[in-house]
Formats: sequence, C-alpha cells, structure tokens
Amino acid sequence: MNVGEIMTTEPVRATVKTSLHDVAQMMADKDCGIVPVVESESRMAPVGVITDRDLVLRTIAHNKNPLHMIAGEVMTEMVVTLKPDASVEECVKVMENNQIRRVIVVNKDGDLLGIVAQADIARHAPAFETAELVRDLSVNAAARSVVEEQEDKMRAFVLPAARPVEERPLSLSLLPVPRPGRREVLVRVSVCGVCRTDLHVCEGELEPRKGNVVPGHQAVGTIVALGEDAVGKLAVGERVGAAWLAAVCGTCKYCRAGLENLCDRPEFNGWTRNGGFAEYMTAPIDFLYRLSAGFADEHAAPLLCAGIIGYRALRLTGIENWKEARLGIYGFGAAGHIAIQLARHRGAGVYVMTRDRERHAALARELGAVWVGDTYDAPPVELDAGIVFAPAGEIVPPALAALRKGGVLVLGGIHMSPIPEFEYRLLYGEREIRSVANNTRADGDEFLEEAVRAGIRTSTVEYPFERLPEALIDLKHDAVRGAAVVMIR
Repeated sequence: MNVGEIMTTEPVRATVKTSLHDVAQMMADKDCGIVPVVESESRMAPVGVITDRDLVLRTIAHNKNPLHMIAGEVMTEMVVTLKPDASVEECVKVMENNQIRRVIVVNKDGDLLGIVAQADIARHAPAFETAELVRDLSVNAAARSVVEEQEDKMRAFVLPAARPVEERPLSLSLLPVPRPGRREVLVRVSVCGVCRTDLHVCEGELEPRKGNVVPGHQAVGTIVALGEDAVGKLAVGERVGAAWLAAVCGTCKYCRAGLENLCDRPEFNGWTRNGGFAEYMTAPIDFLYRLSAGFADEHAAPLLCAGIIGYRALRLTGIENWKEARLGIYGFGAAGHIAIQLARHRGAGVYVMTRDRERHAALARELGAVWVGDTYDAPPVELDAGIVFAPAGEIVPPALAALRKGGVLVLGGIHMSPIPEFEYRLLYGEREIRSVANNTRADGDEFLEEAVRAGIRTSTVEYPFERLPEALIDLKHDAVRGAAVVMIR
C-alpha cells in the first residue's frame, strides 16, 4: 500500500497572502488542524504549513494582532513531501526521522495533492506489513513528547489588565489544560456566549478578582474528565452548560436560607475563576446544567446567563396574573430578547424601549412586542412592571414614571452607571425598585425547563474564536442583534 491510497485528497490550502482569520476559518469549517501553504493559486508547490498550535504560538511570538497577519508570516517553512507512490513504510520512516506527524503529498511537478497524517497510517496499520513500524512510531519518545505537549495545551483568551475593549485587552494565549479538582469536571468547550458582564470584567467596571483571568460564563461543552469525588447526575461524555454562578460556601446565613445567589463567599466563572473563553475549563459538577437536545450549542449558550437572569428578573416583578400583565423592557439585547419570549408565552403584553432602531427594535417587533419606542419614550399605557437590562442609570427615572401605582421596576444588570437624582413622586404610590443579584441553581433548572415548554429560540451572531475581541466591541456598541457567541470548536 502506498501513501496515495490513504492520503486525504483535496485538502484545504492557503497562499502566503491568505489572512490568518481566513486560515482559522478553514480549520474550523473543515475540522482540521493543519493547512498547507502554497505560493499562489497558480503555483501550487507547498512552501510551508500552518498548524492550529503554530497559529497561536507564532502570533504570540510576533506580538501582533493575528487579524493583521498573513499566512506567510506564520507558516512553518520546513515542508516534508513524498510522491503518491511512496510506500507507507517509507512514510513512517520519514515521520520518525523528522519527528513529525504529517507529510505533504505532491505530484511529479511538486504540486500539492494531499496530506498523510500519523492517524491515517494507524487507522490502516492492521492491513499491511508496516504495522510494527507504526507501533514503533507511536512510542517514539520524541514523537510522544510532541503529542503530549500539544494535548496538554489549550488556546484561551486571558485578561492581563482591564482596558477599554477597543484597545483589545484580551490576549490569545496557550495555557496548560486545567486539571479538575475535588468535585470538579473538565469540560471541552464548544461554544461560549459573550455577555455584557464579560464587557464589565474586561473594562474593569467589575473590580478584578483574579489575575490573568480567562473570562466567559455562558459555556457549552462536553465533560471529558472527572475530578476526585465528582459523582452525581453527570458523567463523562455528557453535554453541559456552565453559567455565571460557579460555587457557593453553603454555610453563610444566605446559603442556609436558600438564597445562594446572595452568598457571602461565591465563585463566578470568568471573574473569580477561569471561564469559558478557552478550549477547556473546569467547573464544579454541582453547578453545571444538563442541556436539552432541542437547543444547538450556539443557541443554548445565551440561555446560561441572559436567559437565567431574564427569568429571575421576571420573577422579581412580582407579577402573578401574567395574562393581563403589561411589562416594559428597557434595553433589548441578549436578555431582553429571551425575556420577551417567556413573558409572551405566559400571556403578557410586552412594551420595548431601546435606543437601537435598526437591529433591536426590528427584533422586538418580530418577537411580538405590542409597542416599540426609544429608550426614553413613554409607553402608551401604564405598566405593571418594568425591567431595565441596559446598564444605564439614567433610564431609571423615566422607567419609574411609566409604572402604575404599586408597580415594580427590576434592574437586571450586575453593573449600572450612576442613577441620577429624581423626584420622590416617581417612587410614591408604593412603587418599588429591585435589583437582580446573580441567580440560584433552582432558577437555572426552572428556566431551562420552561424554555423548552415555551419554545424559546435565541437570535445569535456567531464569531470565530479568534474574533472574540470584535464580538466584545460589537456588543459594547449595540451592533449585535440578539446574542453574540464565539465558536470555539
């Protein structure tokens, strides 16, 4: 058997001038970890290769924004090639001598034909005489060290110091894959939602609680390893979601009273511990959610914070008779577009106030809003309750003015700009202002069950992992219709 019989034909390829963004997209689209580089589309002789790990390591070494680089700056220039009629035995020896796991196959003119990987040979090994050589290669110390080094590393966005997101404070880094501790699991992350809380973390509006933290707290992935005593409702291979609340002390007066969202010593994914802007993360098994198969990864991610917090905000309105309720929503991003679906499923009429007249207002109408106006417009009716999802304190006075007597205004964010002084008459009439502080696990369980019954559908904008900094900028400037998610795998 020769390499031409087992090679991967028509591989993805880049030219020396292909942008790294396009290279990363090729890898994601074709689920491959290597892209051969040719000089041009008319000159197909390979001049280099880029692996997924090289892409990260070399951009870090150049200390440049990867979006501003091209393949020719990053590629590994050493290319080992074979003709398609070379024997598998010869291919194995070439791999072993050069301590590599892939060989480029070219025709007699030197043009690219395909790729043979060590995995291709191992898969076909039982069928031919070189099986012993393949086994020798698999235990070769040099090759094994390369494999182990790659398997123990992961790509992650780290926050060295808080800065405006326009200055791109996150650094794409190569970190050791974390080890799960007691009652923790290791999750291979596939998708992570991008939340306004991540924006507050990156810009320092939430005081830093962990140096070089990996943000992200709407992570969807698969459990791949269990830590000590990590037994219970979840097992290796299950798809799970990790949300904002990562752990509670269980002993303070709030935990004992069933108010774990107010715990004195909580842990939060992406703030006090590393979160989901990475290929892997650890999480306490007791704070993960099993996800319905009805939600694809990219549509499940926004449910884990925007959805859960929206659910708790609806609860805090105190509304009991939803079928006659009039609810106002101020700010119509990720949380707002989920909350309106829940409220309408319960029977409420929803009035939306948003400053974005193009994306957000149009989405609100599509999702059944009775009326849509500007942020500071007075709705045409008195409201039973209002929820402010926008982190702008100046919205509070006009939102109070829109409430009926006894109405409740819920502030749904973890951070808000200063609330300006307002006249007491806006609060008089037993109107209330309440804040949402995190969530309980029961909130998450109840919401995810109702989301299935209500047929919740999230509107998402997908970003390749490497473009996460762009997602944060777009989120800050209201350029996301619905929720932003980063596709990690």
